[in-house]
Amino acid sequence: MTMVLLLRTLRNIKLNNKTISRIITIQCFISIVYIIFVQTSILDGDPSLFERPYQTYTDDSNTIGLNLSNTNTNTQSITTWKAKTPWDAPPPDFYTENATGSFQNCIPSSSQSQSQQQSQPSYTITDKDSGTITISCHTITYKAPSEKIYAAKSIIVGILSAASGPGPRRRNYIRSTWASEQYTKSVFFLVAGPWENIKEEFEFYRDLIWIDEEEVYKGEQSVLTFKTISYFAIAHLLGNGKGNGNGNTNGNGNGNGNGNSKEQGWKHAIKTDDDSYLNLKRLEEKLISPSGEFRNLHYYGQCPQFQVSPSRDKENKWPVTFQTYPEPKFPLYCQGAGFGLSRELVREAVEGGHVRDFRYIPFEDVSIGILAERCSGSVAHAHARIDMNNGMNDGKSVDGVGVGDKFHATLIPGIRVFRADTKKERECVNHAVPMTECYKGDDTWPPDARMSHQLIQHRVDDKDDMVSIHKSLGLDVHWVKTPIGAKKVT
Repeated sequence: MTMVLLLRTLRNIKLNNKTISRIITIQCFISIVYIIFVQTSILDGDPSLFERPYQTYTDDSNTIGLNLSNTNTNTQSITTWKAKTPWDAPPPDFYTENATGSFQNCIPSSSQSQSQQQSQPSYTITDKDSGTITISCHTITYKAPSEKIYAAKSIIVGILSAASGPGPRRRNYIRSTWASEQYTKSVFFLVAGPWENIKEEFEFYRDLIWIDEEEVYKGEQSVLTFKTISYFAIAHLLGNGKGNGNGNTNGNGNGNGNGNSKEQGWKHAIKTDDDSYLNLKRLEEKLISPSGEFRNLHYYGQCPQFQVSPSRDKENKWPVTFQTYPEPKFPLYCQGAGFGLSRELVREAVEGGHVRDFRYIPFEDVSIGILAERCSGSVAHAHARIDMNNGMNDGKSVDGVGVGDKFHATLIPGIRVFRADTKKERECVNHAVPMTECYKGDDTWPPDARMSHQLIQHRVDDKDDMVSIHKSLGLDVHWVKTPIGAKKVT
């Protein structure tokens, strides 16, 4: 239209042909620049055009295993806040009230695109005890006793433990009590740090799962997420009955996740810490027995049935910056002291590519809640449970993305996070004060754990406390041997 008006105007002006040609050329150049500017900036949402203090991007690679057959694309566009600084908060109405970050993918290294990352194997097995697994776009080298994991019975247990410090001592308390080979051979300790520091113990006991990562426990680079998810993934990959019951999977997130009822190997995986006591007999009654009330659960433990908000208090023990997790809510999750996952949920998380692709968060318990919500979304979409008109299904909706409830976090009784659960104890926990110091000089400490009807007791302080709880169940202590040159259990 602009060009037409220009030509009409020029007819009424006495200009030579050379001048007219120059004017037309300049006008064409201006029009082309304007079109490019609009297409590449405004339509793509360049924040500088609107002078708004935030940036957004659309993650069109975020398929999370979903098949949106009712739309023209098989991807789900999700907009997220990209904080410029750690405490750069999004505008008040940027997210819906209960939005979570479960469906956000990690960002691959600069040398790889998202599609290249998703085409890579999720894991490799290099030899009998070694391999790699990719978690949140980060490839981790591991060593694990493959023969013992393969032989694990119905319940397998992973225990977070430090490679050094009190870790070795606590591991031997557990090996001598509730995890004694007199009772089970399906308990494994999750460690990290230099291989040379753990090599002798690994070979002697054959009950360590080691990852080649630095033992960092504080801040937003915590190794706990990598240790915990490595355990679940390795337990599935090396355990009997992987994939569809005959081990068929290709490592790139496209394995057959349809297990059969005759599948062997472990069926439930428990995660706990090395200051916890597990009543394995009670767990088997609840999870494995035909009459067990929890046998059909997929994700269970001390799981609050409300969404928790990330702490933005810089003075808090566990602050969360907006660069790490900009969304206003975490998904439902089970507290890390002790929770369990079904084999079906772990299979979906590993073989569906969720372990490889989810966005890292330094809290291991929240990361499992994120994987559970992603896997529920996969199942919901696969079974066409989404109403594409409003993003809702028969479960719930998270920021416009429908999710199912198959892998919903379920609160079960019998998991004690505290000992006395007093105000004093909670304050000590919030300030990372050990219970022995918290109750120093108090003759009532430690309180009776009353484990006969409990599943897991957290905050077991020392050897005497562990032994006392063990003997209260009428069980004997079987002190383990130690490698030559190693310190005895004290």
